[in-house]
Amino acid sequence: MVSVSIALATYNGERFLARQLESLAWQTQPPDELVVTDDCSTDRTVEMLEEFGRSAPFPVRVVVNERTLNYRANFLKAAGLCASDVILFCDQDDVWRPQKVAIMAGAFAADPDLSLAYHNATIVDAQERDLSIMFDPAEQNAILDSDIPPPWHFARGLVQGFRRELLAFDDLWPLACEHFDSGRLGHDRWYFFLALAAGRIRFVDEDLLMYRQHGANAYGADRPLGWMDRVRQRLRHHPSSDVLGAAGARSRVTVLRAMLSRVPAECHPRIERLAKAYGDHADRLERRSRIFAGASLPSRGTALARSVFKGDYCGNPWGFDPRSVLRDAVWGVGGFGREQPR
Repeated sequence: MVSVSIALATYNGERFLARQLESLAWQTQPPDELVVTDDCSTDRTVEMLEEFGRSAPFPVRVVVNERTLNYRANFLKAAGLCASDVILFCDQDDVWRPQKVAIMAGAFAADPDLSLAYHNATIVDAQERDLSIMFDPAEQNAILDSDIPPPWHFARGLVQGFRRELLAFDDLWPLACEHFDSGRLGHDRWYFFLALAAGRIRFVDEDLLMYRQHGANAYGADRPLGWMDRVRQRLRHHPSSDVLGAAGARSRVTVLRAMLSRVPAECHPRIERLAKAYGDHADRLERRSRIFAGASLPSRGTALARSVFKGDYCGNPWGFDPRSVLRDAVWGVGGFGREQPR
């Protein structure tokens, strides 16, 4: 039987925190500990946590940060303070099904080589009314069965559990940046990425959580797109996203190279393949950015020809959709999609 820690990061969460804590207390298999790092809340969050700790059926440790870390670093700090074999991330505004700890612990107990597991969930509104299911099981299993999943694939932290061995790589975290902003990699993307490189990931097809959408989520659930939204998404492209994406991909290559000296030799081929894939993806993104950034129409046309010649528009998951050639010709080469200096 594996031991389980819950890593909860809080910040001004009093609105829904009591309901979340209640759901933790109702677990059919209690966790071995709940570790909470509070990010300098100014409401009753810390008071509620301390009150819960006095009656909880498991040990509760509450650490209040001396300064605000923001959610990414705060979650990493919470995970780093956990002592159990398996760590389950916990948001402050969701509701856990009673069997979540038991089922997730069982998944790791049944597979000693499993590094990270994530489960299904129901997306609900603020009043806990069902909106949709979070994952399509067939899609998730197909992605995980592929040799190397799409470059930015991950699962949100609220549905993740991972072995504490992944914490050994946390000193490399400052090297990894997001692909959509210049900040460090989110806690959930970080551990998913590590497990993808140096372990094995499993999707648990069980609905173990209510993912609450209340308008103030740090990151909400992805909403289904209507056909008009899909058309707009297909036609729209922000060239600055290519620059950010290339930087994010190259930062992952840096992390992967640093991991090679720390993992068993049997992990090296996968890490090398993953590093090459991210390096190639960075090259691809940088080439496309030149289609939009070139100073003249001939230079932008040459950039598009080079991307086509290099096979960049070869299709998913690592290449651009072939249909994007026309869009990039019009909006990039034609100059209609060029971003103006601010």
